[in-house]
Amino acid sequence: MSNQTRNADQIDVSSISANDNTIAAAAHEPFTWLIAGKENDPNAQFAALTMDTCRGIKTCLDLVNSSNLTRQLNTGLTATEADSPILDFSDTERLLRLASASSTLLGDRAEEHVGHFNRIGSAIP
Repeated sequence: MSNQTRNADQIDVSSISANDNTIAAAAHEPFTWLIAGKENDPNAQFAALTMDTCRGIKTCLDLVNSSNLTRQLNTGLTATEADSPILDFSDTERLLRLASASSTLLGDRAEEHVGHFNRIGSAIP
């Protein structure tokens, strides 16, 4: 098979170095909500993590809610009358587990911050 007919996932990239100038730069650029100078501030990082995680959880729950509502509204309808939910049952459960795991992660990180603040506070006379 020639290189022109191979799929991207079949290309051998083991010989490509990070400094290879023949390869185009990636279109993706790192992103942060934080302004310059705050990227390494633990409190600012936690605020950005909280914002992203909460928005992700909301998206998961919105998709789950829409799918469940559609299934409920389809009760009693024929297959041709019923609307398709956004998610099937398996994907609905996967997103619920993702939302649960994400909120657990966020709670654990918040607990670490509270512990840090309490240690700092107890050290002040």
